[in-house]
Amino acid sequence: MARSPLELTLPSGMVASGYFPAICARHGKPATQRISRKFQTRTPVWVVVLIILSLLIAVLVAMALRKTVTGQLPGCAECDRERSRFRSKVAGGWVATTLVWLVSLVTLNAFLLLVALVATLFALVFSFSEGYGVRGFLTQDQLWVQLKGLSPAFVNAVQAGPPQASPVPVPTDAGPAFPVPGLSMPGPGRTILPGG
Repeated sequence: MARSPLELTLPSGMVASGYFPAICARHGKPATQRISRKFQTRTPVWVVVLIILSLLIAVLVAMALRKTVTGQLPGCAECDRERSRFRSKVAGGWVATTLVWLVSLVTLNAFLLLVALVATLFALVFSFSEGYGVRGFLTQDQLWVQLKGLSPAFVNAVQAGPPQASPVPVPTDAGPAFPVPGLSMPGPGRTILPGG
């Protein structure tokens, strides 16, 4: 029957000098070698809190500097299924992150606290990412929106020119209908996407 591990508090000078009996510290068998080990002080909890606060400040500054254009893209039932799957992944990520935090706070293990911090950062980035559907960004001059993850049929239809009548109902509060007066469109045969 294996005995439960015991704890022992020793003077740091004794550990540094290696003045121990020739018995394996881990298994109790006759020692055959000396193993170098490093023992550090525990990382204070306030350091972890400071790291989290600095990351939150960086996120807030990044969000404050962002420019946004809001629009509507045509979608389908598969888009709804993708959105539901993404939300399930986000929820699962936050549940896992919460469990890591609980274990790390109960044990006060510095490594687990670091893992919890990284998991929180990953969960935050993933939650606010465009992890499904069409992705894109607004250029710095705010004149173009670069879209990615488009279907070839949609790209071909857009490059062919604006439709005469929109087959997708547009809400009344969606803003002006396309094309917008004063916005010059590229000539036929050119893409309206940057770099095209």
